[in-house]
Formats: sequence, C-alpha cells, structure tokens
Amino acid sequence: MERRSSGTGSPGAGRGEGASRGGGFVGRAEEARRLREALRAGPGLTVVRGEAGAGTSRLVDEVLGRAEFAEWTQLRGTCPDAADPVPLGPVADALAGLPYRPALADRPLPAVTGAVGLLVPELADRLPRPPASAADPEVRRGLLPRAVGALLAAVGDAVLVVEDVHHADPATLALLQHLTGAVPAGLRLVVTEDAAAGLPLLGVRAPAGVRVEEIAVLPWTPGETGEFVRHWLDAHRPDRTDEREDLTALVHDLTGGLPSAAVELLRDSGELLRGHDWEDGLHRRGGEAGPWTGGAGGAAGGAGRGASHRDGGDTAAELRVGRGERVAGGVFGAVCEVGVPVRVGRELARRCGPLDGDARRIVEAAAVLGLPVSVGVLAEVADLAPERAEAAVDACVRRSVLRADGPCPGFRHPLDRRAALARLSGP
Repeated sequence: MERRSSGTGSPGAGRGEGASRGGGFVGRAEEARRLREALRAGPGLTVVRGEAGAGTSRLVDEVLGRAEFAEWTQLRGTCPDAADPVPLGPVADALAGLPYRPALADRPLPAVTGAVGLLVPELADRLPRPPASAADPEVRRGLLPRAVGALLAAVGDAVLVVEDVHHADPATLALLQHLTGAVPAGLRLVVTEDAAAGLPLLGVRAPAGVRVEEIAVLPWTPGETGEFVRHWLDAHRPDRTDEREDLTALVHDLTGGLPSAAVELLRDSGELLRGHDWEDGLHRRGGEAGPWTGGAGGAAGGAGRGASHRDGGDTAAELRVGRGERVAGGVFGAVCEVGVPVRVGRELARRCGPLDGDARRIVEAAAVLGLPVSVGVLAEVADLAPERAEAAVDACVRRSVLRADGPCPGFRHPLDRRAALARLSGP
C-alpha cells in the first residue's frame, strides 16, 4: 500500500491560513493543501485523523467548498456513535444525496446497480430493476458492495466522505474495504477518524497499490489560537482588540487549543456580554468562588501543542480572581465568568455516556484530583483494583474523555474537567 507521511511537517509549518466563517477556521494551510492534492491526484483513499474537536470535519468542509470541486459529485455520511447502529446506514445516507444528473439518467447503468435501490429507496426510480436474486438477504448482502461500486464508477469525478469511521458498523466497514480494494474510476474516498490512543491507525485497510494519504489534524498552537481570537474580536468586539494578548493566553489555557472548545467558549462569552455591562470589570471578594477560581472547582490544565500548563495549573486569571483582584472587563471578564460552554458540557456527557461504572469512577477521581497522575493513584482514589483501573482508563481514553500523554492520564483541557466536576453528586 502506497502511503505518505501521517504528519504535517514541523509544528506550525505551512500554517497561517486566514480564518473564515466568523473566525472558526484557522491555520490548517498544510493540511488543506495535502487534502486538495490528494483529491486532485485521482482515485484513492484519504484518512483525516484528529482527536474529538480538532476540526477534521471542518477541514474537509473547507476544501470541498472550493470552486475547483464544485462540479464533482459530493456524497457524505456519518457513522453514528451508537450501540446498535443500522447496518450500512452511513452509506445509505450518503447515496440518498446523489444529485439527479440528466447525463447520468440517459446513460445505461450496469444491472447490478439495481440492488442499490433496495438500500436507498430514494434512488429506486433512477436505477435498473433489482436483480431477482437480490430478494434473498444473503445474496443481496453480497451484491451490494459491487452494486455501490458500479454506481459510484458511473457518476464520474466524485468524493464519498464517511465521517467517524472508527464507529463504523461491520457492514459499512466491509463495504469501504471493498471500495478501497477496487477503487471505482473517478472516486475519491475520504474518511475521518478519531485519533484517540488505542484506535486503529486506519479504520479502513487498503491493499498494496492503492494510493493512501493520511492527514493528522492537531490542536491549535498558541499562535493559531491568537489568530482565531484576533478574527473573533474583529468580527464581534472591535472595540476590545486591546485584550487580544491576554485573551489569547486565557482561551488557549482553557481549551488546550481545540478549535471546537475555543469557538464555543467565545460564543457563550459573547452572549453573556450582550446581556451585561462588563466595561467596569469583574471584581470578586477574596475567597468568593467563581467559575475559574482554583481548588476542586477550578480549571484543569490545558493540553495540546503549546499548552501553557497541564491539569491543575492555575491560569493568571484564576489566580487574580481567587485573590479578589479586579479582572479586566470586556471579553476577558466574560470568559472568566461564563464557565463551561453549554455545548462543551453536552459533548463531554455524550462521550461519557457509554462508560461503565469503573470508568465513571476514574473520571470522577481525575476530576477531583485535577492533576495528571499515574493509573495507580487513580485506582487508589477510585477504590478500584489496578487491573480494573487500567481497563477503565483505556475506555476513558478511547472515548476521548481523558488523554494519555505519557504514563499520567488527564483531561484534555480545563473545560472538560469543569464539566466532569459539575456531573459529580454531592458537595
């Protein structure tokens, strides 16, 4: 299998691409260039990998939105994070969006493509009648990969994007493996995959001779977070651009450089600003608890490229608020006050949903401790046997609830830790 480097060069190489759509797309110049080149190169597989919230979907959106790909057929489906997903659901969803093209309608399609109509009723009137043998479920199961491949080969230049392939059901994974084994003419297959430790390097295996590109999407550097903050201030609070340096440090500390968390943090802070007058600043009495004061309810340290501290480290804002000092007004003060953005809290709850009792106890222990510690310490605090704690930590890492940077697992950023603390019962 021909494979290119999974990295993106030296940290920050090729970066600096401007933000768009309100400042949410920052950096990623090198990653976008590699994805464009992979699509231009012809049929093949591209795997875009990044941890939850790093922006893999946004990267694909931005590249496919370019004018040069506007005439291509673009199909997209997502593998759901569900215990019992519908077999082939992502492929059916993607094919249901196949646009009507008169030129394709006038062209005779291979008879086997009729089987696709049994999977995607929306296409039935545009396809040949299903083969009679397809009435047998076992026969139909064998026909569908060939039928989908033949249909995709008939549409010309096309991109099939399957997101979250690490959640793919066995039937979807088998179909993707069939497509990569004999890539239809004109098809570019793009899959996004979670980079959490323990997951397979490639959710879809490709045989020798198939062109495969692997693109890693990493958290923002402090400089990229600063670029995002600058664009956000220009768009939403041009009167507060003097806050950019301090605000950049705070946002990067709290989010670990994960774009999704940074976007939500400033969105919620902006809404708070619209409802209050913050120009005189935020002042708390010494010892009065605020969202980002120290202690068990405080922020855990950020992680990611260039993060200034890890779990348990206090940001400058936390120390100042905790001492009762005046925190600057404007956006900085709103970020200090807003706490955990609603969507960030909901996303953590979703990732925690499938965890068993042992894993939940590990999450609680990590939240209370607030520092990256060894699995042995987590096991002691959670009152779990070492072997059970190891399995529980592995489950937390696979669900992107914790990140394992070396031997000491910890939360990916302070917002996640704060959200986990909010889920604890009792005082």
